[in-house]
Amino acid sequence: MSILLTDEEMQDAVGRVMADKGLSQIAKECITRDSIIAKAQLKKVVEWGSEPCYEHLSVMGGLPVRRARCEICWQKLLKECNE
Repeated sequence: MSILLTDEEMQDAVGRVMADKGLSQIAKECITRDSIIAKAQLKKVVEWGSEPCYEHLSVMGGLPVRRARCEICWQKLLKECNE
């Protein structure tokens, strides 16, 4: 499972914002595709980091920690960001 957004998830995020009937046309023109994707990506990484890591219990002293505090999960995220 990818930590970062897939191309499909990026398209979905842009589509949801642009379909928002509460946004004026001017607001939609000011919002860039990149800013929508960046916000959606940040939200996904924050959610991922808040989840408990049960995969690396033996490395982390036998107690579950949040993924953001698990060194192995953190390195996995960094590696995915650099691909």
